[in-house]
Amino acid sequence: MRKMKWTISFIALFFIMLSACKKQAEPLLVDGNTVFMLSGLMNDENIQIEAGKNSFYLFTSYEKSTTQSLKLKANLKKTCTDCKEAFEFIFHEGSNNIIPTDSLLKLGKYSFYTNRTDTTINYKVAFKAEHFNQQISSYTWRFPDGSISNDSTPVKTYMEAKNINVILLIKYANNCQADVSLPVRINMGMAVNPIRFNYTFVQGTSRYVSFVPVLSDTAVKGKFIWEFGDGSSSETFGGINHNYQDSGAFKVCLKTLYANDTLSYCQRIKTPDKKNCIANFNQNIDQTINISRENAIEIKYTDANGNVFNSTEVNQDPLSYFEVLNIGDYLKNELNQSTKSLDIRFNCNLKGSSGLKKMQNFQGKIAVAIP
Repeated sequence: MRKMKWTISFIALFFIMLSACKKQAEPLLVDGNTVFMLSGLMNDENIQIEAGKNSFYLFTSYEKSTTQSLKLKANLKKTCTDCKEAFEFIFHEGSNNIIPTDSLLKLGKYSFYTNRTDTTINYKVAFKAEHFNQQISSYTWRFPDGSISNDSTPVKTYMEAKNINVILLIKYANNCQADVSLPVRINMGMAVNPIRFNYTFVQGTSRYVSFVPVLSDTAVKGKFIWEFGDGSSSETFGGINHNYQDSGAFKVCLKTLYANDTLSYCQRIKTPDKKNCIANFNQNIDQTINISRENAIEIKYTDANGNVFNSTEVNQDPLSYFEVLNIGDYLKNELNQSTKSLDIRFNCNLKGSSGLKKMQNFQGKIAVAIP
């Protein structure tokens, strides 16, 4: 009898000790379904990660600096011995003031965090139409975000350096109209058309046109490909003359290689007697630096060998984005901190010492801890 009591006591003590030593992990399954996951293409390879499978678990936390700026973290990582692979999402929230909890996180797109001492840069670009001194009936600007402006000097603000294509249509009072489609590169401290061309009608003729390329960047290289709009084309290393057989309006395009990209500049011309009916534009940039970096995202990936790739180490291309689709209250984490669940999707580039990781069509659900 005494032996049985000892046995029961030992078993009870064993389970008490086991319960005390077990780490209190965040719940991973609800009704048998995975809560946290991530999927997409990494360098064209399918990635599918689910918390609770293959040693992956989600850990949430936050950091508050002495200036009260916040970093809300989601770390989807492996917990097995010598396992290094992990995805970490760091939401940079707040500035130098205490941030109310209900203002943390947001629906919509986030900018990508940079290492520029917690600063952001806005690019305010003023576009200005060029034309001869004739009466103008209307301007129509079309921007790649789908917006349209009818101002002669519209202003657009961009949150990051990028490549865009802008279209301008000018209608003159004499019923003449012309349009132009230009690539614009918005870079650190400048917004330029890397290529363009001017044209003149050769004196004494009505259809013989001289085209001269105008280059605003030394990165333009290689030969030019001219398309004259009448079915003919030519490859040259400079300007060119072209004789049109018929009168009319022709869309002329100049193509060339710029920083390993093929760019195209197009402009509509009219022959024989309407050379003053043209459309063109230029632009100036005003660079604004913001000291606070609120609502910005940083993404880290650590591969199985321990190599770290980070979104802060590379300039993001125009197709990069990070978007929060849904925000919900979640359970307490193992530190008894409140958490929020986030439905996300993104494209971006991550760079490390061993190369580049191109992340495409990623989506998933993660969680972060909040104060």
